[in-house]
Amino acid sequence: PHSSANIIRLGNFIPLGGNGGWDAGLLMQAAIDQAAEDVNAATSVLSGVTLEIVTGDSECREGPAIKAFIDAIGDKAKPLHGVMTGCSSGSGAIAGIAPLYRLTQISGISSAGGLSDTTRFPRFLRTMNADTYFAQTWVKLCARYGWKRAAVLAEVGASGLYSATAHGFNSRATAAGIDVTVFDANMSPGTTDAALDGVAQTLAATHTRIVFFSASELLGARLLCRAWKAGLA
Repeated sequence: PHSSANIIRLGNFIPLGGNGGWDAGLLMQAAIDQAAEDVNAATSVLSGVTLEIVTGDSECREGPAIKAFIDAIGDKAKPLHGVMTGCSSGSGAIAGIAPLYRLTQISGISSAGGLSDTTRFPRFLRTMNADTYFAQTWVKLCARYGWKRAAVLAEVGASGLYSATAHGFNSRATAAGIDVTVFDANMSPGTTDAALDGVAQTLAATHTRIVFFSASELLGARLLCRAWKAGLA
């Protein structure tokens, strides 16, 4: 058995579907477990050291993500040496406090543009492009199909992680001669269907047929359903 002196312990906070949360972490967990098993079996990687994973359900929500993180670091017998996260909402919540514990955080599935703010999130790293790159693609789509008018709906919520993509699109589209209306909606995964209906109806009233969304996985799927029911298909 390994002593605590030669164990590297990583906190793994991903959405596992608890309390109705996003369950994409179930697939992530299988890959994480396999990777840890391969690392521990290899003699050329972390020789003499055991990689240990401590997993918590972030539910893809800010509150549960912070709770899972605090519960893990509260176990003084099993200190964390780093943090892995999945889902932008949970990642952003943890990225705001992980530096207080001198923990570096890495994610392979958190794409919200706001996470690129290194002043706000100095120890957050990711292995994928930010959503802000979508702004370039959206402008090219508009140009390709001759769309001169569009709207973009951004989830504001408590974190403000998703509005960067919307406003990035607005500035790029304006420069390309495309008229864009930005809706910064104060929404979160806990927003009621009735409130989402109101947002969708506001969008429908503008008679804009091309609408882009910048929102979390949980909220985005629900919002698309409400938009379809409001006749925005």
